[in-house]
Amino acid sequence: MIAMIAIAFGVIIPFGGLSRAIFCALCLGAVWLSCRLSISGFLPFHQTLGSPARPHPQRLWRVFVEVILQYRVVRDRPLVGILHAAVVWGFLVFAWVSAEHLFLGVWGP
Repeated sequence: MIAMIAIAFGVIIPFGGLSRAIFCALCLGAVWLSCRLSISGFLPFHQTLGSPARPHPQRLWRVFVEVILQYRVVRDRPLVGILHAAVVWGFLVFAWVSAEHLFLGVWGP
């Protein structure tokens, strides 16, 4: 909010070491919490709908095939699935570019 107000009024706010450290700590905390919640499904004691836990490589392969390759969506509805997969892949590319811009904004070119 402060950044938007500063941009609206043309004020330049210098971000020093302390604000940069706080921002990085908050970002790392958010990434840690997100990974912790996402990976909790891969832990051996987590079983969904009574299915037995499979080894980690098989689980990771299933996540890759179903999430990145969008196999189930494309298999069930080919035309809609391909369009959905293109949207998901576009989002992944956009997320990568956004992360690069964030990195350049915090540490500079």
